[in-house]
Amino acid sequence: MNNLIREIKNLNNEELKGVAYVFKCLDSKSNFKYYKAMLIYPEEVIVNEAQIEEAKTELAIRKEKELQDHSDKIIFINMWMSFDPVKWYIKNELVKNYIWNHRVRAYFKNLDNETCFIEVGTNRDNKKMRCDHAINEIKDPENNNYNNCYNYINNIENNLINREKELFDYTKKNLLKLVNLHFNCNYKELYFSDILSCDDLKNNLINK
Repeated sequence: MNNLIREIKNLNNEELKGVAYVFKCLDSKSNFKYYKAMLIYPEEVIVNEAQIEEAKTELAIRKEKELQDHSDKIIFINMWMSFDPVKWYIKNELVKNYIWNHRVRAYFKNLDNETCFIEVGTNRDNKKMRCDHAINEIKDPENNNYNNCYNYINNIENNLINREKELFDYTKKNLLKLVNLHFNCNYKELYFSDILSCDDLKNNLINK
């Protein structure tokens, strides 16, 4: 395994997170050996404490800039592996509008200044949307089906899945429409982040 020789500021977001959140490696006697950073799989490098601290500082700067640059949008966090748009979609408009990550989630404020949360993903075919959680943390924090959003997206009627009804395509356009419909919002645009965390979003809402 090689030492990291590139400058921290020149790392992309994924590589930067790898250096900021390292693995502490020990020898066979449990003595500290080195810090290992996972850059972009399968690349691993050895880093020192100064590089780790520099990476954490740079990461905080980039996160703050991203929050400011997209403050007027609903920001979704990419939670899982990204993928290319499904090849069997012929319409260029639909491919362009596709969500290229298997699972995304967001904390956001609605028009009543209530903190809300939604998590959606794609089914195995990467074509249709599923909803895992839909929560209004002020009105109904224990309910994962706030305003019937979970059931609506997953085609659940009377506790049964309606298999005759088509699921929503896993697109940005549909997700934006569903958020505005079920959570009383009027967002005009979505943004998908690879660097922010859900805690970053929630803390940003608290500090507004």
